[in-house]
Amino acid sequence: MHAAFPVAGEPSLTDDHHIEIIREALAQRAPVALRAVLATANERKALWSQEDGQTLLVEILGALIEALVEGDHAYATDLIEAVPPRLAEQSHSLLLLAFFADGHVSDLACLDDAALLCLTMLTHKMGHRTRAKELLGKVEERPLSSAMHVTVGAIRDHIVATATTRFKAKLIIWGLDGALWQGTLAAKTAVPDGHRAELIRAFNRHGIVSSICAQGDAAAARAVLDTHGLWEEFVFPRIAARPRVEAIGQLIEDMLLQPANVLFIDSDPACLAAVAAALPGIRVADAASNACNTLLDDLLHDNRHISGSRVGDYRILEARLADRQSLSDADFLMQSGIQATYTHRMDNLAFVERIEELINRADPLNYTETRVVPGTLRDMVMNVSDYDVFSAFIWDKYGHHGLDGLVGVIVYHRPSRRPVHLAFSCRIMHMGVEDFLIKALVERYGSVDFSALPKSLPLQTSAAITYVPFEQVREQILATEAPRDQSRIRMRVMSDCMSGGFHHYSRFKDEMDFDNIPRVFTLPVMLNGLYKDQIFPEFLVYNPAIDYMETRWTDIMAVIDPAVYKRAQQAFCDMVVESDRKLLLLLSPEQADDRFYDILPHMTGAELKARDRMFNQLWREAAMRHPAHIQLVELNDFVTEDDMLTHAYHYSPSILKHMTELVDDWYAQRRD
Repeated sequence: MHAAFPVAGEPSLTDDHHIEIIREALAQRAPVALRAVLATANERKALWSQEDGQTLLVEILGALIEALVEGDHAYATDLIEAVPPRLAEQSHSLLLLAFFADGHVSDLACLDDAALLCLTMLTHKMGHRTRAKELLGKVEERPLSSAMHVTVGAIRDHIVATATTRFKAKLIIWGLDGALWQGTLAAKTAVPDGHRAELIRAFNRHGIVSSICAQGDAAAARAVLDTHGLWEEFVFPRIAARPRVEAIGQLIEDMLLQPANVLFIDSDPACLAAVAAALPGIRVADAASNACNTLLDDLLHDNRHISGSRVGDYRILEARLADRQSLSDADFLMQSGIQATYTHRMDNLAFVERIEELINRADPLNYTETRVVPGTLRDMVMNVSDYDVFSAFIWDKYGHHGLDGLVGVIVYHRPSRRPVHLAFSCRIMHMGVEDFLIKALVERYGSVDFSALPKSLPLQTSAAITYVPFEQVREQILATEAPRDQSRIRMRVMSDCMSGGFHHYSRFKDEMDFDNIPRVFTLPVMLNGLYKDQIFPEFLVYNPAIDYMETRWTDIMAVIDPAVYKRAQQAFCDMVVESDRKLLLLLSPEQADDRFYDILPHMTGAELKARDRMFNQLWREAAMRHPAHIQLVELNDFVTEDDMLTHAYHYSPSILKHMTELVDDWYAQRRD
């Protein structure tokens, strides 16, 4: 029995009914019916995050690739048109994960012709038109069969044709008379259109900003808009006697946008035609037409998943532009009071979604020309043996640049000494942020290989930028990006670069703080008194192995003296007991092969392993002396050599997750 396709006015369907109808539409190759049911199923976010929904997306991908292999380009284009942009984005991620399990997307040679063409179509449906054209070019460079050549040509024609009906809007420019309001400004009969006023407010909430470009009396226009609480909803308003074609071109340039991301709405057909001719790629719409209303409604619908206003970002650009007009570029930067900081390693866990978005949205300033599968960067951040992630935050006297100030990222691959992702927001162009972040990377790792970058780095200097250590501004940045109540913090994890992983996996993350270089606890601070400058909440989780290597003790001694180590260890235990804190120790494995301990130049693996055993035993004895205050977990009990990342002190995410569960259980039993 075939599933009945949905009809207008029928009751809402369950997830199971949606799945059944979608599968039936795929089986019957009925794209019209598929489009109808996907339009309603698109709203059921829970469905697509579950296994059934993911499986269904894989089936849609399979149908699309099969159509491309068969050369049925008509069905392939109908099928991609049936998929909403949000589901296209999820399908895009699934396709990449099938070929790039680690989430790092660079060399696309492993994708066959149909898979790469499918990726191109999904990318275009997501709204990334420039990237889609790049991918299509890569397909066309291949030695294609005659049948595939025809299919690729048809897909190119489809992309060109849909360019006039779908675009990724970042800015709507409004005319006044007949567009924003009924009546005219000159006759003092202007009354803003209530529906469009609400649309403008809604667009601001969902990431699309509005501006004004019109001829007339600027003060009178502002007075009308102020009366209805609308003036502050607009950025870069241009109301003057200047020709509008010229004014709109300058407006788009000032906002660092491209015409292809702009919609101009006006009631003058001649003006619309002139703007369209002068600015290739811009969308124009007659304010009085039903098509304009439909376009606006569709734009809002397609962007409902975006949460956050960009009005503040453009206010900063406005202020900067006003000052810049009277100064040289160098003088302007020097007087701007630019400050910047950067995060690296586990501190980036709070920002992974923003970092992924930056990598995948950046085009002009994506120097590696790579993308990352959404949801996979977190694993790179936690794999500190192979990767280090540096993220730049920048602000000046005008405010933050970009959402919450995160404007650049380098994902550095330590074994190859090369960046696998190097991307920046266009809002920091010519400010020297690339130089600032690259210097931070080079300072930490020395020589870095940039020779394989497909785009050349700009010749610039970061001389106008003042560096601020992240630990000084950490709480202010987190308060915006990942707000939490500091008064709730009751536990601190002190495990160096793995600490952030505990926070990520913990069910008590709102009550947990974690270490990350240079914001770390080291045992030597118990001897020099610097521990008094640190905050130790009631519950402490400490991995002693972070202090089993000489690098932690260089200010005191070149090689660890066991007697000095024992004195520092005793001081730490005394502090815990005397202050009535609770301490959980994570004792490193002792049974792995010697090669997992062969990491110091002056000791063999066997010698370091023996010293680890001696130090571990000191902690076991401390736990036996103070059972009410000190407990321990023996990692020997469950960490195997397969779980170790390069050496005995770094572990796979699955082990880190298990360790976090043990920490959470220990904390849960004692917190109340």
